[in-house]
Parts: sequence; C-alpha cells; structure tokens
Amino acid sequence: MSKGFFTRAMAVALAVLTVVSVSACGNSAEKEAVTAEAAVLKVKTARPVVDYIDQTSSFTGKVMPDDSVSVYGKSAGTVLKTYFEIGDTVEEGQLLFELDPKDYQIALEQSKLAYEAAINNIEKAENGSGDALAELQYQTTLSNAQSAYEAVRTEMELTVGDDFDMSGFKKARNRYRAASKAYDMNPCKETMDELKAAETSYDNFIDDYHNFNVYALKLETAYDSYMTAVESYEIYKSIQKSENTASFDISRQQAKLQYDSMLQTMDNLKVYAPISGVIEAKNVTVNGTYAPSLASYVVSNKDIMTVTFAVSGDVVSEMSIGDKVTVENGNKKYNAEITEIGSMVNAASGLFTVEARLTEDANILSGVTVKLTAITAKSENAVVIPVSTVYYDNGDAYVYVAKDGVAVATPVTVGIISGDSAEIIEGLSESDSVITSWSAKLDDGVAVEVSEEV
Repeated sequence: MSKGFFTRAMAVALAVLTVVSVSACGNSAEKEAVTAEAAVLKVKTARPVVDYIDQTSSFTGKVMPDDSVSVYGKSAGTVLKTYFEIGDTVEEGQLLFELDPKDYQIALEQSKLAYEAAINNIEKAENGSGDALAELQYQTTLSNAQSAYEAVRTEMELTVGDDFDMSGFKKARNRYRAASKAYDMNPCKETMDELKAAETSYDNFIDDYHNFNVYALKLETAYDSYMTAVESYEIYKSIQKSENTASFDISRQQAKLQYDSMLQTMDNLKVYAPISGVIEAKNVTVNGTYAPSLASYVVSNKDIMTVTFAVSGDVVSEMSIGDKVTVENGNKKYNAEITEIGSMVNAASGLFTVEARLTEDANILSGVTVKLTAITAKSENAVVIPVSTVYYDNGDAYVYVAKDGVAVATPVTVGIISGDSAEIIEGLSESDSVITSWSAKLDDGVAVEVSEEV
C-alpha cells in the first residue's frame, strides 16, 4: 500500500469524524432547546367578572287562599235547607243556608202584638185616657215576659242542666287549637299524639256546648224581652199621665226597638255568602242544630293563592319583598314572589314565617303542602370566577394566577357558590389572570405560557 493512499484514507476518516462530531453537537443543542420549551406549562386563563350571583335553598310550605272567610250565622236553630256543597262556586250575596223560622214565629207575633199594644197605650196616654187600663196592660206585658223568661230558664235546667263546664270547654278548645297549630308547624309523632288527645278532649265537650249555647241564646232573648218589658213599665210609671212629648217618643222607640229586634232575628235566619269564591268547608246539615259559635261554611276566593313557609334567622335576613320563589306541586312548577316576611320568631319552632303569592294561575288545593325554592343568599356586584378554578388546602381556598410567566398560588375568600360559579370576596381583582386549565404539573412557581385567555 502506497503512502499516498494511506494519507488520503486518513484525510477521509478525519473528515467523516469531523462531520459526525459536528452532527452530534447539533443534536445536543436541539434537545436542550426542546427540553427548555417543554418545561414551560401552557395554560388557559380568564379574568374575574363583576356580576350578580345568588344561592337558593328548598323549603316546604302550605298553600292557602289569600282571601278566605269563615261564615258565622247570628241566630241559633234547626237547619231548614242548605244550598251549596263543598267544591261549589258561590257568588257574593247568594243564600248559603236558612234556619227553620217556626222556632221564632211565635216570638215574632208576640213582639208585634206587644208593639201594637204599646203604641195604642201611648196614644191613649197622650189623649189623657185609659190610665187604669194602661197600668194593667203594662203589668200584664211585664208578667208575660217574666213568665216566658222563667219558662225558658226552667226548660234549660231540665234539658241541659247547670253542670256544663264552660271553663273546661274553653281550655279544651284552646288546647285543640294550639295542638293543631303545633302539628302544622312540626308534623311528628309527638305533635300528632297531642293533637289526637286534644281533639278527643274537645269532642267530649262540643255536643254539650252546642246544646248549652242554643238554650243560652233562647234564655238571653227571653231575658232581653223581660228587661224590655221592665224598662217599658218603668218608663210608663215615670211619665204616667205626663204630656211630655219627649217621653212618649222614647216609649215609642222602646216598643219599636223590641219589634225591630225580632224582625232582625228573623232576617238572620238566612245566611248569605260574604264573598265570591269556592266552598271549601261545610258544617251545617238539614235538620241539624246550628249555633252561631260554629262556622257554617268556609268560602275562599282562590283568584290569589299564597304559600306560607318557615325559615331560620340567618336565611330571613337575606330575603326581601319581591324575591322570586319557585313552587313545586307534584311534577308542576309555578312562579311566586315573596309578599310578607315575619319579623317575630315563632316561640315553638324558632323560625320566622314568610309568605309568597303565586303570580300565575295554579290548580292547587287549599292546605296542600308544596316544595319551594327561594333565594337565600345574593350579591349584586360580586367578583365571580369559575368554581373549578378554586383549590383547597386544609380548608383554605386558593387559585392560580398567571403573573410574569409564573403560576402564583393566591389565597382567596370564597362567598356564594352557585352552579359553576363562585364569588370571591377577597384576594382577586378584575385585572388578575386566573388559570382555568388543569394540569398535574400546575403548582406555585411553575413557569407558564398563556395559550388562551377568555
């Protein structure tokens, strides 16, 4: 092998080695550049927005008509006829039921005769005649009234007796009302047991009370007639044959007052609807005994329906008149708005009563329990970010903010959380770039590059 060939071979080898060496150096630089680029975490960011945010909670409430009237009659007696049943629609002024007038017709006739006799006697007295006859007539009227009063009292003693415990009845009635209210506010076994016991106690009194009340009213009417007769007689004795026109006018008024009172009693035997609406309760039956202490009908105007529910003190402080409420009955939802917020806590439940009015027609029965969704916290000008950007460390909230190419863990105070949004009370401003994308490599101090900002 010649020296020239060896020299040429070495040159070629050196050239190849040089190329390989240069190539190797080039690959190392590229890898370092790629590695450096890979170390910067690409992230997406969003700036906080100032917006309204609220939080809702669910409650249970009872639906009732805004206008509901319990109808009470003014006279006692036997029910002659009823004209409406539960569920019927009634117009204001329509006749609901009437009592049998036979119980009062005799008294009315007596009152009329007494009135006519009184007027006749007054006229005779004014004419200066009939003194002895007038005295006799007044005494007769007084005697008849006294006899009627004593007869009613005797009948009452024989029928009802004097052992009716009015105090016990009132206590039983108050206990029943309190138990009903307690059960409505907190339906449970304890309140149900108390309600049953109270109802049994009340039922033990109610029939005797109705009988007692009927005779008490008759006795009161007879007593009023007797006292009127006494007063008329006293007036007569005081004026006697006096020609004092004013005294005679008073006598006329007394006589007419008694008769008019009886006419009014007859008018009261018919009971009319005080409002237009739907019959929701009926407590009178034909041939049954009615007393004015009993609500004969309950008429409700269901054009406006309200929902009453109870909330805690921290919730009631966040509510305002006009706040929107959603009412759910079965699979149907209705809109409502708060119209009344109680300012006094219920001593039994420790809650405050809130009332909302349905703002649309709702086919919901009175007294039905429904579910409500109401706003319980709200902020008008809140700093809001996506709730997914909030992290927690031992209960302390923080977010990552992109600053000068670095992720900075920033402590924040979280307020209202609603859906996918969170209110930040403290820790952020509108100019901060909050990192919204997630990465296992995201940490405080990590180099970041914003690839997209919303």
